[in-house]
This record gives sequence, C-alpha cells and structure tokens, in this order.
Amino acid sequence: MSDRVKSIPGISLALIALFCSSAQAQVALSEPNQAWLRTAIGSGTFSDLRWPNFSDYSKHLQKFYDFNSYSLWWVNGMEPTPQARQAIALLLQAGQKGLSADDYDGPRWDGRLARLRPATSQPAEAAAVKFDLALTVCVMRYISDLHIGKVNPKRLAFELDDESKKYDLPEFLRDHVVGASDVAGVLAQVEPPYPGYRRMLQAFQTYVELAKRDDWEQLPPPTPPKKVIAPGDAWPGVPRLTRFLRLVGDLPADANVPADRAVYDGALVDAVKSFQRRHGRDADG
Repeated sequence: MSDRVKSIPGISLALIALFCSSAQAQVALSEPNQAWLRTAIGSGTFSDLRWPNFSDYSKHLQKFYDFNSYSLWWVNGMEPTPQARQAIALLLQAGQKGLSADDYDGPRWDGRLARLRPATSQPAEAAAVKFDLALTVCVMRYISDLHIGKVNPKRLAFELDDESKKYDLPEFLRDHVVGASDVAGVLAQVEPPYPGYRRMLQAFQTYVELAKRDDWEQLPPPTPPKKVIAPGDAWPGVPRLTRFLRLVGDLPADANVPADRAVYDGALVDAVKSFQRRHGRDADG
C-alpha cells in the first residue's frame, strides 16, 4: 500500500484492508460457471453432496449469492479462505454436538480441498465453484441443525414455533461467518443458550466414551421367555449385567461381585435400583 493511500484523512488502514480483501473475494466468475451456479441453486439439487436435494435452502442460497453478484465466498485466488478451512474443521467435528459429520459431507472435503490450491497447481474454476456451493449448503444445514435441531417438531405433532427461532442464514453468513477470524467462536453462539443443553452435551460426551469401552454383548433372554428376573434368581446374564453396571457407575468399583457370578442378588440388585432411579423408573430391582 502506498504512502499516499496511508495518508488519506479519515480512512483507517483497517477499513482499506477490509475493502481490499472484499474485492479479492468477489472476483467475477466466467459466464459459464456463473450460469452453472445459478442453475444449480435454482434447481435445489447438487449431485456432489451427501444429500443432493437442498431445495429447502434454495431461497437462502439465492439471497446469499445475490449479495456478491454470484461470486465465490469461500475461495480467494483459487485457494480456500481461512474461514473455509475453519468451517470444514467444524463440520468434521459435528459428532461432538450429537450430529453426524457425514450429513455435512465429512468424507468428501479432503477430495474437494485437493482440487484447489495448494494441492493442484492449476485448479479449474469449476472445482472452485462446486467447492463454494457445497460448503455454503453444508454450513447452512449445520447452523440450522445446531440452532433448532434436525427434526421439525410439527412433524411430531408438537406445536412449537420453530420459524421464529431461525436465523436469517444469508445475512448471518455474510455478516458474521465468511469474514470471521474465529468461525468456531461465532458458531458457538448459535447453539441453544440453556443450561439443560450444556448438561445434555456433557452427558452425551460421557456416553460416547462409555460406548467405546463397552463390549456390546447382548443380555441373554430369561428362561422361560417373559419371565421377570427377581433377586435370588440364577441367570446367565449376570456377568454381563455386572460389567455394564460397573461401566456406567451404578455398581461401585469396590463392590464384591465376582465376575463369574450367576446369581442376581446383593450389591447387583442395589445397582439395578440405582440405574432405575437415574432413569425415572420404579426402583424395584
């Protein structure tokens, strides 16, 4: 930047830098690729996506790309922007929020990134356009799912007003995400602010870790079928039940229950009662 530009009264260097970066990010596409982008958005389908039909987001995408005259938001100089890389990292970690990274094209991002710089010396503009569209669709889906959930409550006959809770996705992306220094910090504000949600996430992470440590052996059915296992009964499922209740914490680690025990009694009955109380059931053992 020249000394002459630096000395313009009343114009901060930060403002000039913002203008320059915005101009770089909005280099006009060639007519064929811009036409392809308009057609894809208008049709609401894109076969490269894990879930190709995005018609419920078409209007949001039209508004978003209208903001920059159908240029690219996530690609600058044929390279993914830092914000694009941060957004992809969040999509890949969707499992930490009880979502599935596959729903946001998790396994496909490595290939898409490889088709742009620096992996490819002369990337095709078409690859950049497809990358940009795919990331916009996936980020919009992720924000919506994170904020109001994946299931429309009206389909389950719950009369909850989810419309009033939705973000204006195009404006939110434009104003807060595509130029953010910390995309993760911005999207963290999208999550429900309720303490119950935070506790649910903590519980979810706990059970994810427990699932990794469990052997997933199925409990054998009682004999005869439909028989209730009562304290004092012999049952081949006792060893498996013992391991499970130790794992989830209802059976204390120091409880004297032999690993090969086949009788359901004592500390194991107390552990089942603890499990029942924690899950809102009658603690009858």
